Amino acid sequence: MAFRSCLGAIVALGVVAASTATVQAQPARVFQHPRIGANLLDGCYSWPGPCRSRRQANAFCRDQGYSGAVDFEVRKKAGGFQTWRLGDEGVCTFACSVMVWVACGD
Repeated sequence: MAFRSCLGAIVALGVVAASTATVQAQPARVFQHPRIGANLLDGCYSWPGPCRSRRQANAFCRDQGYSGAVDFEVRKKAGGFQTWRLGDEGVCTFACSVMVWVACGD
């Protein structure tokens, strides 16, 4: 009898866990003008090749302890600054795409 009540509790916990897994996660934090050290976060994950902005945003959020990016904005900019790409650990110094903000969540 104790086995059945234990089994019932385990099944009930599984149902609760399954029902909470469908809840939409909300952004836990929005990073405005995100940086890696002194450099702005580039809008691209690596260069040359496809930019992969979503991959760059997800990598940044994981580095910050979140599951990934919920949303983000990238702009092309030119100027006297440097941006950092997480994929190839490269630096862009002119006419870079810049991650303006990143919303990270779990």
